[in-house]
Amino acid sequence: MRNRSLTFAAVEAGKVLLRYLRKHPTGATFKELAGALRQANLEHDSEETARRGIRYLQDYHDAPISPVRADNTWVLEDPEFTIPLVDPTQLDLASTIFAAAVLEPMASPVMRTRIERMVEMMDLVVRQRGEEAKVRRTTLTASITTGMPTDADIIAVLSEACARRRVIEIDYYSPWTDEHKRYTVEPWQLRVHDGGMYVRAYSLQAKAARTFRVVQVRSLRRLDGATCVGKRPPLDELWGDATGLGVDDDRPGVAIVRVRGSYARWVELECWDDSQEDHWSADMTVLERRVEYRSCREFARRLLSLGDALLSVEPRALHEEVAAHARALAARVSTSDEREL
Repeated sequence: MRNRSLTFAAVEAGKVLLRYLRKHPTGATFKELAGALRQANLEHDSEETARRGIRYLQDYHDAPISPVRADNTWVLEDPEFTIPLVDPTQLDLASTIFAAAVLEPMASPVMRTRIERMVEMMDLVVRQRGEEAKVRRTTLTASITTGMPTDADIIAVLSEACARRRVIEIDYYSPWTDEHKRYTVEPWQLRVHDGGMYVRAYSLQAKAARTFRVVQVRSLRRLDGATCVGKRPPLDELWGDATGLGVDDDRPGVAIVRVRGSYARWVELECWDDSQEDHWSADMTVLERRVEYRSCREFARRLLSLGDALLSVEPRALHEEVAAHARALAARVSTSDEREL
């Protein structure tokens, strides 16, 4: 993105011109663009202002606008391109409200307040443009039973470390052992998975890539002056070689899961992973799903939630993991019932 001087007239012109080009997919000349500025009753409506507006969109927002003919006709190559924080559309507002609702169960109070403020500001811009907002913040809510609120300050530091290749030290709490440990890490990327946020990083202690659950990071500090030594993988390999569902690594493979009855129709609507392939039995009573998984133990717990709708599981390792969990649960519940009696 190039850095150029900016004027209020160029910003206002850029917003009008972007809307105009979205409505005119075949493009427009600077004369026609200047006419659009006059129609919008802008104080500055010359062809020179139109040129500045186009430059503003290109330089500050990387807008895909380019000349396509000898008569200097300018075309917006991506008709869906918007500048949401400067000139939001109804769809931008609806998307932000959707994101706010989805993130609410796992966002901290500080983050929720800021997201809510973003929605309010976008709504105000839409109204100031003379449009009636077609969506409201209160029209959409969400609940995620496994959501784990994460400290906004910790997310900010981790995000900066990912972007700027910084080294940090984290105080990491393990609920399994009830212990605190310190790790020196080079964060690569944050990821939200099943209501929890994770960070993939190079661990200097392990001298290898590791995954940490962000909610378990109790405190952290930047190690100014420290140099990153871990080799950062390509983006599509940051979380490991396997592309299947999950963030844990444990005997990855490809599952064939058969589910029956009305629950099978429900499962068909769920996306477990982009790799999944579904096939129905001839009588449409059994759904067979073939899907990649990254962690045998993690995926087994997901399959247990299907209850008695689960008919069969392959491969053998995954089948045994599910069966072992089921046996242990059945034995524990039976023992508990006997104690109560």
